[in-house]
Amino acid sequence: MQTFGIILAAGSGIRMGTPKAFLSLNGKPMLWYSLQAFEKASQISKIIVVSQKGDMEAVQNLCRSSQMTKFHSVVPGGKERQDSVREGLKALPPSAKIIAVHDSARPLISSTLIDLLVKEAKGKKAVVPAIKVNDTIKQTAEQQIIKTLDRRALYQAQTPQVFQLDFFKQAVDKAFNENFYGTDCSQVMEHAGFLVYILAGDPKNLKITTPDDLLLAEFLLRTSMANSPMTDEAQVMMSPE
Repeated sequence: MQTFGIILAAGSGIRMGTPKAFLSLNGKPMLWYSLQAFEKASQISKIIVVSQKGDMEAVQNLCRSSQMTKFHSVVPGGKERQDSVREGLKALPPSAKIIAVHDSARPLISSTLIDLLVKEAKGKKAVVPAIKVNDTIKQTAEQQIIKTLDRRALYQAQTPQVFQLDFFKQAVDKAFNENFYGTDCSQVMEHAGFLVYILAGDPKNLKITTPDDLLLAEFLLRTSMANSPMTDEAQVMMSPE
């Protein structure tokens, strides 16, 4: 039963002013960190990278210079994130049974968390890392607060999101046929009626969206916090419906 990592690196990086995959993070391309985490994860068999067409050669060179043994292929991305996921699925061989879809914009992912997610996904159709929301969240309309949401039931989803491939393909096909686009892969599974479970994520597994996020990631890397063990007990819970 092979588990493939699909690393999405085809984003345009509008808020950063440049594509993020090859932004310099402590002297290395941001994509390098996700590649290394998946390379070290014992539960990952092979890695597929989905990149912008113009970056495909650079991805190959990066994997070659990093002496990666799990690199399988690089494929061009689609118009939207979900389209890029579909392109990654097309590159999977028949031996693939589980996939872990990860955003390269989360460079501080640990191999430990990847392995935990894959192990859980072997017994469940879909597993997503998530952290509890600490701030008070307001629902608004036209700059007015409608209500305050109960943060005790709210979680921030992270990646990689791990799925048994047969069920995920069903969900992706349904979304494509109905022209449904989710903000992440787990929403596509939810749309198809599958239960999605959550596993305690890692607060350091932040998404690089703005220049300030990049500065924070550099700080975490410099202080070696990104490589420290997870402190939260990994507990699987069914996602709120």
